[in-house]
Amino acid sequence: MTAPYLEIDITQTATSQAGTELLTAKEIDKATNRALKKAAKWLRTHSLRELGTELSIRRTAIKGRVQIFPLGNRGMKVWFGLNRVGVHWLGQPRFSAQGVKVGRRAYPGAFIQPMRSGQLLVFKRKALARYAQGHDSKGRPRRHRLPIELVTENIETPLRDIAERWEARLIQRFHTLLDHEIEVLINGYA
Repeated sequence: MTAPYLEIDITQTATSQAGTELLTAKEIDKATNRALKKAAKWLRTHSLRELGTELSIRRTAIKGRVQIFPLGNRGMKVWFGLNRVGVHWLGQPRFSAQGVKVGRRAYPGAFIQPMRSGQLLVFKRKALARYAQGHDSKGRPRRHRLPIELVTENIETPLRDIAERWEARLIQRFHTLLDHEIEVLINGYA
């Protein structure tokens, strides 16, 4: 997976399934689309669950980072957002002797800033701000407090690894779901 998304292409799959000779082309498309949607939702659920346990992160922080887009009758696209996540999503930030501790991770030199919403965010001063030269109007050394940046964690590598692991299982799951949807249509339940 080189791009931050998976494309599920099923142009030849539906006609090769058993029992399709009893169905019309419209019914086969219907079964295929249902199986695609279910397989994509299944992938989203399981990849988020695994990423959450691997990084010890709440699923609400990463829920919007896996999106499903239909590609008409030829497949689905599952998009993975690879941007960094603020460490405040990893747990409750707490002050420590060296800086801030969130969960089992320590961030030396960081500080906690409560926002108006009540959310406690973790920030760190940028390196150049600490060593600013000059004096203020009273002759004291100038200490710049800004600029600051939000402390974040990288999720790109674990998310790519998880998506690659689930890609093969996704195709197998799609075939299982397609068999089920075709059986439903043949037996007249839909």
